[in-house]
Amino acid sequence: MSAVATNTADAQDKPKVLVIGGGIAGTCSIFKLRKYDKDVEIVLVEPKDYCEIPWVTFRTPFDSDLAHQSVLPLAPWAKDHNVTLLRTTVTKLDDTQATCADGTVVKFTVAVLCTGATAPWAGLGRGPLSLSKAERLAVLQAEGDKLLQAKSVCIVGGGLIGAEVAGTGDMIQAKLEKIGVKVVVDTRAEQTETGVKLIPKNTGTSEGGEQPKKEETIIPADQVVTTIGISAVNQSFLDSKYLDEKGWIKVEANYRVQESKNLLAVGDCCNFLMNAGNQIFANQDKIGFNIKQVLDEVLGRPNVKKLKIGGYIEV
Repeated sequence: MSAVATNTADAQDKPKVLVIGGGIAGTCSIFKLRKYDKDVEIVLVEPKDYCEIPWVTFRTPFDSDLAHQSVLPLAPWAKDHNVTLLRTTVTKLDDTQATCADGTVVKFTVAVLCTGATAPWAGLGRGPLSLSKAERLAVLQAEGDKLLQAKSVCIVGGGLIGAEVAGTGDMIQAKLEKIGVKVVVDTRAEQTETGVKLIPKNTGTSEGGEQPKKEETIIPADQVVTTIGISAVNQSFLDSKYLDEKGWIKVEANYRVQESKNLLAVGDCCNFLMNAGNQIFANQDKIGFNIKQVLDEVLGRPNVKKLKIGGYIEV
């Protein structure tokens, strides 16, 4: 159900929850809010017409069947959960209403910010992209083809290899090098016109107390895939008082935005449990519960319960 929005401000004659962002954080927030409030009006603003499973995006450029399964259409999901879906982006947000790029103004009682973040590699598909499922699948296919056809590929970021978590990094590194993948650790990378410059991390000191200078090298690469580094998108629509120095939304451990009574933030857009989709799943019941309590509090309803504290949960 892709709602046809009008350019007139919505009449706020009944409670309304606005959710900005239809990724994992946004859809989980709505799903669990419906558990606690089956009747409240919910509006979801999301420029894409799909929700993508993010933790398989390193495989989907090479597996078309998995790509189709991981890019899920939002419209039928929104209809099933009684959600009005607006395919646009928010350009300005205050405590009472959101102004969208298409001119729509949505008044709300409570807003939940799930705007995610951007990432350098197009294969990850992160950020406020106005794409259809077919267009996203085409991007994945193109990214996969570029890598498969390249003579040399440099992947920046190694996950377990770089961190050598619990001693498993050495094992994974050995397996990769056995199949012809060169692994370089303790090194920063900068992309150049002809490849990637490797800048070793200076460790240890010489007898004189100075760090020994390590040589920088450039390795040629037809394609560079950067799998680390995400950037905030909140600066484009949200007052800076809600943001930290890097643009992430400042939230309490109960997902409530600092200095706000009716704004919450979940997922990669904020500075709490970011870049951890599995933790959104693990905490989603607390998230839905807290949205409901904030809604009841703003409306002055009785028997408002204390907000639950989120946090890392073993999954």
